[in-house]
Amino acid sequence: MRIVSTVLVRKYVGEMRGPAVPPHKAYIMQTMPWQPAQPALPYKRRRRSSLQDGQCGVWVRVALRGVDARTVRWRLELLARARSVGVLSRSKPRSDGDGVDIKVGPFVLRSSGRPGQSVEQFCAEVDRAKESLNSLLWCFACLAASQGHEPEENLEVAHHVRDFLEQRLHPLKSRSGTAACTRAEVLSSALNHLAQIIEESQPLSEAHRRVFTSAAAVLTPKQCRRVIKSAEQHASTHGWTRDRHMAYPTNDLPVTAAVLGSQTAEVLCDAVNAKLLPELAELFNLERSKLGIQEMFVAKYEPIVAGGLPGLEEHEDGSEFSFVLSLNDGQRNGGGVKGEFDGGGTRFVHLDGQPTYRPPLGYATLFSGKNRHCGVATTRGVRYILAGFLRYG
Repeated sequence: MRIVSTVLVRKYVGEMRGPAVPPHKAYIMQTMPWQPAQPALPYKRRRRSSLQDGQCGVWVRVALRGVDARTVRWRLELLARARSVGVLSRSKPRSDGDGVDIKVGPFVLRSSGRPGQSVEQFCAEVDRAKESLNSLLWCFACLAASQGHEPEENLEVAHHVRDFLEQRLHPLKSRSGTAACTRAEVLSSALNHLAQIIEESQPLSEAHRRVFTSAAAVLTPKQCRRVIKSAEQHASTHGWTRDRHMAYPTNDLPVTAAVLGSQTAEVLCDAVNAKLLPELAELFNLERSKLGIQEMFVAKYEPIVAGGLPGLEEHEDGSEFSFVLSLNDGQRNGGGVKGEFDGGGTRFVHLDGQPTYRPPLGYATLFSGKNRHCGVATTRGVRYILAGFLRYG
């Protein structure tokens, strides 16, 4: 998960589910304006779940002070929408008229399973535990939302969650016993993961915001046709895969000897290592020796009416650097002759003007994997690309 710019992309939040109750409670107080003249709020409470063995997490208790009733209602509505919040309860307004107290949770930060669990039950609990940190971020974003505005999971929210978890961890460090050690371990793990999210969410440097087209062709037209032919031959028997990249599925095939043949796979690896990586290292001021291929695959895009995937929604790659190489030509040629497809290209959504890159046949677009982008829909014909994820370090 990564917080992009100032707003966390909702794709990472997804349809949250309600995790089970944790073995201990956590509290946080927030100071906000309150207008006691507003109408009193009705009392609501959801049914509580029972504690399950092997789970550890936190509750969040918030004292809303000086928040007008409309804003309180809006924040409660946002929390109620999130299915990750298993229990949402709040007391009646205080007798002194100074705000309301609500309790949100639970957020299971780890599930170690229980004796007699089936594999499916254990996997389901592990999945819920992984989602809970995202849910906790979303909870804090809801509690900070202005009336009528959708929550924003930004870096400030992430820092509040970090402070909250650190407050819960600090008293456990001085305690002994298995339970305290387990809680401390779980909170430390959550803090480490959150620190990684914050680090990855820092704005891209100006150097890493740049996008380039390779100065020369990485593959010849003949080599491009050969890659397409090898991919289609394999797909005619085994089909194109759509399950290798679950978050953002594409019609693709991995660049391996078993899929494309040893000779074609070797040609691609040699061309990328000899031509593309040295150029990318120079453009981004990197050490060539630390650059390597993490993954390469051939992707196929075609209109929905043809039964294919026309493009790819905006996303970030799970790599330090990436490239997209054109295996066929969609540009219009001289004399009004059309290329092999219309549309297509890689659009960088956070750059000024959201430029779309469509490199010529055999050329590649080079960019940071954290530079958010999307695949523009192919509206006619078939577009083939060679996509690559590159590691550094």
